[in-house]
Amino acid sequence: GAGERAFLHNCAKCHGTYGADRHYPNRIIPIDEVGTDPALASFDGSADHEYYRVSWLYRETGPKGEPYHSLNQGGYQAPPLDGVWATAPYFHNASVPTIAHVLDSKTRPAIYTRSFETDEAAYDQERIGWKITRLEPDAAKPTTAHEQRRITNTSQPGRGNQGHTYGDKLPPEERKAVLEYLKTL
Repeated sequence: GAGERAFLHNCAKCHGTYGADRHYPNRIIPIDEVGTDPALASFDGSADHEYYRVSWLYRETGPKGEPYHSLNQGGYQAPPLDGVWATAPYFHNASVPTIAHVLDSKTRPAIYTRSFETDEAAYDQERIGWKITRLEPDAAKPTTAHEQRRITNTSQPGRGNQGHTYGDKLPPEERKAVLEYLKTL
């Protein structure tokens, strides 16, 4: 359908294809290209590398038999999107609550919270992700650490929701068609 065609044209080179002829490109997208929050991609874990190298994690191998790499790659791996409807919130730092927000950066909430329930009532089936409540900056001053963890404030270091603006160029009807297609993966 229209959503699959739009996905193949706009998203597949990074996120792969699905179905009988599926292919996953396993790409690291440079931070200056994707534009998402750079904190994790620029993390220098060299002090922890020796510990990691001798751990059970390092003994695991990737698809070509090489050990998984922990060092900064200068970007983020575009994830495969099988079952993406079940993986909210989105981006590497969980700063974007729905796929609709991923595909339209102008609509992303700056500060929000959600119920943290996992039932159907808490899930936004139309936008694919969690139902949220947008908060004003003055309302986002929790009194306990527990309350603080329930608020996503994208102005905090490492919590930015910027970047990945590829869906912004899509007409609204094409964006909606991509959303419908992603529900089928």
